[in-house]
Amino acid sequence: MEQITITLTREELTMIKDALNTEAVHFSNHSTTIGVDCMHPDIWHRLWNKTNILWCKVYKTLNPETEKED
Repeated sequence: MEQITITLTREELTMIKDALNTEAVHFSNHSTTIGVDCMHPDIWHRLWNKTNILWCKVYKTLNPETEKED
């Protein structure tokens, strides 16, 4: 997959995070396999998974983990 770099403000990235969350909810409402241990997830479940992975990337960018001292 080709990688593209863009520069966004925190506000813009937050809007993307919120939009991805809304999209994931939409997909989960259509899926018959969300929340079910399913060997063959439906198309909505697969889209939900892809959206969730992207949401996690955006969230981690907005909220980077800090090194915790022992």
